[in-house]
Amino acid sequence: METFNLELDIILIKKKIMKWFEEFIEETRELWQKQKEDTISKIMEDIDLLLEELTSKEKGDIGEEHVEELLANREFYTVITKRSQTPSDVTGLRVSKNYVHIMLVQVKTAKVQKQPRVLSNQNICILRIFTKFVLDRFKESTTVPEEYKTKVLLISNGYVGIKIQDGEQTVMNSNAFTFWWPTKLDKFKDLAKELVATSYDL
Repeated sequence: METFNLELDIILIKKKIMKWFEEFIEETRELWQKQKEDTISKIMEDIDLLLEELTSKEKGDIGEEHVEELLANREFYTVITKRSQTPSDVTGLRVSKNYVHIMLVQVKTAKVQKQPRVLSNQNICILRIFTKFVLDRFKESTTVPEEYKTKVLLISNGYVGIKIQDGEQTVMNSNAFTFWWPTKLDKFKDLAKELVATSYDL
């Protein structure tokens, strides 16, 4: 009976985390859509470069779902951004006793003979801007429980290239570009870098 109750408690905790995390991502997406022109135009001349849509929505969905599954296997709670309306196609959250790690991943998918497109310097820059945007939103949002705001927050961004061939999805390349962490994590800088590198080694 005690074992059953423990398993039930774990399920309820996971559902509770997913609920606020999904609400936070949706709130962030909506605010980004409203503010992106003001945010990006100060840095980028061509706002049309904000988001490069995949030529095939079906192809993109397959790649994003594969990345979502890979992150879930690494104990990340994952959310796919609706209609790819932010620079992050897949967002992952991993919660430990002392820290919270949010991964912002842009996914590029290719079929058969083609290779996944790599991100341009401009798109990497936009992803970095968005990462800082999410960092600020996490601190301010009322959807994020206070108990998570008191943990050390590590937020990273990166890219994953997926190739689809014969019905199989293969990670062709992946890498992290930038991450932020609070001052109190400075002494764990090497550990933070290792954590990010490992997370993107899919």
